[in-house]
Amino acid sequence: MKLPIALLLTVLVTVSSHAQYKNDSTEYVVKIRNYRDMRTIGTILTVVGTGLFVSGLVTMADNLWDDQRFENGLVMYVVGAVSLGAGIPLWIVGVHQHKKYSEKLKALSLNFNASTSYQGLTIRYRF
Repeated sequence: MKLPIALLLTVLVTVSSHAQYKNDSTEYVVKIRNYRDMRTIGTILTVVGTGLFVSGLVTMADNLWDDQRFENGLVMYVVGAVSLGAGIPLWIVGVHQHKKYSEKLKALSLNFNASTSYQGLTIRYRF
């Protein structure tokens, strides 16, 4: 009877169960990096798009009778509008999600609890 119990304990100690395993901190770091990049790209697209949008409007307004310069201004206006249309949502989503996952990463912690009622490691997850 001792041998099956010892064998069972050995198996339980050596074999790790991956059924509920999910390394949140690694996933959060990857998501934080992706959303930081999204935020940066959105900021750049928004700033460049604003400049192109305004300069395209000014160029079109100054050259109403010069077809070539008016068309150049129209191209700048359209490219600026598309850049603004893509950049603003990227910037907003990147900022929001970066903040969300940064807070989740800070909330995931491993502490040593040295109170008299319970001693050992505790895992605290705040959400």
